[in-house]
Amino acid sequence: MKKRVIGVVFAICLMAFSAGCAANKTKETKDKPESDSETTESVEPSSKTTETDGSETEKTTISETSESSSEVSEKKEDASLEDTFLAACKKAGVEMKEGTYGDNPCFECKENRAHAFAVKYNTAKEAEDSYKEILDYGGWYEEDLVTKDIRSDGEDYLLTAYYCQDEDGETYLFVNACKDEMRFSLEGWNSQETAEIETICQEMGFSLA
Repeated sequence: MKKRVIGVVFAICLMAFSAGCAANKTKETKDKPESDSETTESVEPSSKTTETDGSETEKTTISETSESSSEVSEKKEDASLEDTFLAACKKAGVEMKEGTYGDNPCFECKENRAHAFAVKYNTAKEAEDSYKEILDYGGWYEEDLVTKDIRSDGEDYLLTAYYCQDEDGETYLFVNACKDEMRFSLEGWNSQETAEIETICQEMGFSLA
């Protein structure tokens, strides 16, 4: 009888031990996915950080591009009046060279095409006085052939111009103007030169309407 009791007790202990081992294995199996989950969570922030860095880099690039475009615009706005005049002559196909007019620097055409001339004075008052002297002196256009005269006393510039036409129908254009410290003298003695002078005036912002 005692042997049977001992055997039963031993069997119960063995079953309990087996159940305990099975429980431990089940617990370990459950723990592993949690560990993988923790690993995954630790990787995700790193991925998010990379995306943020990329976004910041893109914003920096856009900002630098905007600043660069702004600098280019400022440089265009800061272009000198001399540069604007030379660019206008170049667009019209009139080649220019530098020289002197009295004690002042000037720009004059190299070839015998449309006459383009500009002189830079020390002050805007000097440029205006030179402009008025030419008007008072007269004789700088074909008075008996005038078909249209243009005068502008605006805030930005002063201008007097004359369109002329001879008996053969040939068109002439004479322009006297001043803007800031510069005075301009432009003459076209045929239809081609007249078109060149019109281009220069348009680029300089001088209206011939």
